[in-house]
Amino acid sequence: MTPRQALLIKDSFDKFGPNVELAAKIFYDYLFQIAPDTRALFPDDMTGQYQKFMAMFRIIVGTLDRFDELEKQLRGLGARHAKYHARDEHFGAVGEALLMMLAKRFGATFTPELKYAWTAAFWRIAMIMQDAAEQAAPTPAQATPDPDFYYVG
Repeated sequence: MTPRQALLIKDSFDKFGPNVELAAKIFYDYLFQIAPDTRALFPDDMTGQYQKFMAMFRIIVGTLDRFDELEKQLRGLGARHAKYHARDEHFGAVGEALLMMLAKRFGATFTPELKYAWTAAFWRIAMIMQDAAEQAAPTPAQATPDPDFYYVG
């Protein structure tokens, strides 16, 4: 991701509009259409999730130009996602849902250059989170035993 791309993203986010929770709702609606299995990973009442999503979205956009600072937060976020049972294939669905939400939100101002900037940022972020999730995932020896399994020997 280039400095110009980071600037494009920041400028576009500044024009996001006042109702950012609506953007989160649109994002999750698209995500659940693309990857219905992800719905089970979230609470029935999504209000709090919308707020968390947009708070993290603001932090990410606000620190894109200080990526070393952002990377620490992304690693923590990735590790938490491992605990939430997010899988690698979910990241592709998240990226697709994000771009669909942005296209809907920005309309004609979502130029190919802006779309490419958001795509580059997303995949850089996703790769860091996936790496952290993989490192945080328990190995078979660390996994919690299945309470329904009884060893008879």
